[in-house]
Parts: sequence; structure tokens; C-alpha cells
Amino acid sequence: VISKARDKLVQKNMISNTVPAVKQDSIEEIGTVNLILLVLAMNRNASQFFPENEKISTDFEDEQNYIVEVGVQVMHICSKAAFANKNVDLFKLSIECKAMLRRKIWSCTSESMKIQKKEMEEAGTAVPKVIATDVAIETWGEDNILPDDVVTATITINRVHAESYKGPKKLIPSEESPVCEGEPWWLVLGAKNHWYGATTLNVSDLSASEVKGQIKFSAPSSVGRFMYELSILSPSFVGVNAEVKGSFKVDKK
Repeated sequence: VISKARDKLVQKNMISNTVPAVKQDSIEEIGTVNLILLVLAMNRNASQFFPENEKISTDFEDEQNYIVEVGVQVMHICSKAAFANKNVDLFKLSIECKAMLRRKIWSCTSESMKIQKKEMEEAGTAVPKVIATDVAIETWGEDNILPDDVVTATITINRVHAESYKGPKKLIPSEESPVCEGEPWWLVLGAKNHWYGATTLNVSDLSASEVKGQIKFSAPSSVGRFMYELSILSPSFVGVNAEVKGSFKVDKK
């Protein structure tokens, strides 16, 4: 898929034909280096990639849409592969890139955030702001966590932007809004080079100020205190992700 996209960009002189093609046997290559090929074609400030005074193609918007469509597919494949292989970094990257492609934004600059906010206001949608207020990791029905226990992490999230969906002037998402069928999130629990688990969370009640999600995983086989990093990732919005770090203890049997 990405090779076809690359060929199309070369034909349109949007990238050089000297840029290496994708390596079919490297999922990391697809998720990182070759994604640049997509960025070059959908970046809002595309003029910087063209020689001075060169006229940008009138069908540039069509090219953007094409690349976004292909890019989202590629990121979906990357996220599935990362999930299956328990690759925390690649999974987080693929979700973040998917949001950037959907919003046609490739940075978190103030100008990009203004563009996103304006587009969402036109769609009757609030740009999310979330905070993880609590992460409770425990073995249900037990006072402590033992090696290899089935553990549940219960995450409590404060949706600061929920106020925008309340009251007489509340926002009402249009059919084009990314939250018209609920506000989607990914909850990812991991540590450095370690995957604990991940799950989706779809907020159907947009006026809810507090929501909870759960991730089940197996406790480490050894005893001790283990660090974790919880990431709350949006596949639809840029610059709204949240992270919190903590630890949990595994006791002797």
C-alpha cells in the first residue's frame, strides 16, 4: 500500500525518486522512516517542499486526501502488529500518527492547535482535555498482588472538556465530527521495553466529567516494585494525549 503511495508522490514530483522504497520485512520502517513520505504530501505548509515560485498542483487537496486515506490504513496495520507483538513504542507511535493524519496536522505548534480547534468548533466538537486522576492496580478480592496473578488496573479519567457538552449552549457534534458516535481513546499500560496491556475506551456520554477504564494483565513472575507508564491516547485529535507514571508491588506467595 505504501509503495503505491510512494510511486504516486514521485509521479507528482512531491518527493524525490531517490528516497528509498519501503522495506517489506521491516514493520519499524513502515511505522517511522517511510511515514515521512506521507507527511510530505499532506502537510498543511506544503509550499516549503517545493522550489521557489513553483506552482503547487491544483489537485493538491485530492493528493492530501489520498495520502491521508492510505496513511490511516498503514497506521492501522502498524497498530495491530504492535499490539500483537507487544511493542509499546510502536503502538503509541501508530495511534499518534493516525490522529495526525486524520486532522492533517503534523505538529503541536500553537498555529496547528488553532486550526484544529477551529475545525472542531465548526463540527460542534470540543478538543479534548483529559487527566488521569487515579490508577488502581490490584488483584480483585485480595489484599496484595502475588507473582503471576491476574491483575486489574482501573483508570479514572477526568474529562475537563465535558463542560462544553452541558447547558443551554452545549456543543452538538455534527455527522462529520470524530465524536459523533462517541469519543474514542486508547489506554496503554507499559514500562520501558515492557508491555502490560492496552484497551479501548469509547465515551458515549460526552457530558460525562469522569469515566473509568480497565486493563487486565498478568503480574510479573518475580517479586518487587515495578514501574509503569499509563498513556491515554486519542486516535482522532492531536496534542491531547496524557500520561501518568507510577508503580505497583508484587509480594511473595
